[in-house]
Amino acid sequence: MDIVLLQTISFKTIKANLRDVSLREDKGKYPYKEANIVLTEFNPDHLKPAAFYILDEQMQTHRQLRNILLKKYALDILKLRCGLVYRYANQIHTMYPPIIEEFGEDHIVLDGLHRVALAREFETNIASIFISKVSSDCPFPCLPIEWAQVSLVQAVPGVKRLPRRPDAYYSLHRNLNILNLGGSRQNGAKN
Repeated sequence: MDIVLLQTISFKTIKANLRDVSLREDKGKYPYKEANIVLTEFNPDHLKPAAFYILDEQMQTHRQLRNILLKKYALDILKLRCGLVYRYANQIHTMYPPIIEEFGEDHIVLDGLHRVALAREFETNIASIFISKVSSDCPFPCLPIEWAQVSLVQAVPGVKRLPRRPDAYYSLHRNLNILNLGGSRQNGAKN
C-alpha cells in the first residue's frame, strides 16, 4: 500500500465546506448553515452507529492506512485535526475526521464509521467533527442503533440502516459529495 499525502485541509475550511452541504433531494435546504460545528474528541463507545454493518475489507484498509500515515507522516487517522488529501492506488482520496451529528440526546456517526469502529478496537478516543443545533427541519436521516447491532461483513447487506422516513428514504440524506467524501449510496453506486 503506497500512500502519498498531497494536501492537508484546515478545520476552518472544513467548517465552511460543511455549511454548504445541502440535503440530497432538496438542494435548497442546508442543515448545517447555522449549526454549531466544532472539532472534539469522543469515546467511540458513546457514539451511535447509523448502519448495521462495517466492511471487513474497509477495516483492513483503514488499519493499513493508519499505520502508513503514522510512520510516513506522523498523522493518526484517529486523531485528525484537519482533512487529508492523499493518493492511493492511483486515485485521489479526501478524508475528514469522522462527522458526528447530534440528534436529541444521541451523537450519531454520519461519516467515518469504520474509523470510529477502529478507535473502539484500539480503545482510544477519536477526534471528530461534532455538529449540533442542526436545522430542525432536517432531522438525522436514519434511526440510531447500538454497537451490538453492527456486524462485520464481507459485503454490503440488503438492510443497511433504519430510515427515519421509509417512504422517502433519501429525502433527509446529507449531500456529502460536495466534500469529495464517500457520500450516500443509492442502488450500490456513489452519487
